[in-house]
Amino acid sequence: MDSPLALIVDNDKRRRAMLGRTLKRIDLDSRYVPTLTEAHNCINQDRYQLMVFRLNGEPRKAYSFCRHVCRENPLLTSVALLPQIDVTVESRLFDCGVAEVAAAKQTTPSILLKRIINHLRPNLDRLAEQNWIRICRTWVNFDRHEVWCNGQSRQLPGNLAELLRYFLEHPNHTISRQELFESHIWQQTVDRPDRGKAIDMAVSKLRKIIEPDPQHPQIILSVRGHGFKLAPDI
Repeated sequence: MDSPLALIVDNDKRRRAMLGRTLKRIDLDSRYVPTLTEAHNCINQDRYQLMVFRLNGEPRKAYSFCRHVCRENPLLTSVALLPQIDVTVESRLFDCGVAEVAAAKQTTPSILLKRIINHLRPNLDRLAEQNWIRICRTWVNFDRHEVWCNGQSRQLPGNLAELLRYFLEHPNHTISRQELFESHIWQQTVDRPDRGKAIDMAVSKLRKIIEPDPQHPQIILSVRGHGFKLAPDI
């Protein structure tokens, strides 16, 4: 299994290297980028366990970035290092999903490491697993019947998990209600007169669990007059 990844965002190479060596003590391999703009691209491409970023200058960009991180990777722990503690900035960062805020100059590497471990500990088992899959901005673990969406953990019941699997196994294909009814998911479970309503209700329940905005689905799309299909960019 690959070592978990940490993303360090700091424009000072010496500080980045020092923090990387500190994180290696808890078996976290680090990647380094100098700016939040570059970090944005990394978050979209890879799965990280931890992100430590140094906040310099205008904090508004950091607020927007942290909200994006919380949506894209809810399993990631974010730590912000400030030049000095500012209560207003600290509060806003927490509201945006940051787990820890520390004053860079007053926090030693060993203390920072202890704070990081404290925040990572509740998720170590979950984060160590390699069977999470990402669908749009949602993370799904079929073994645990668990979904992470909009920064929240949600349960995925067995029948809805099978329904989602069916969509994932049939990409680029419009799936009719008849096809779903004849699949293994509904065999001997629904009276024939109620099958259309039952399938529509199941899709609606699934959307409420996996869609960031169930009113505007991005994962399971409706095809008017035909049925449903998985979004083409998944």
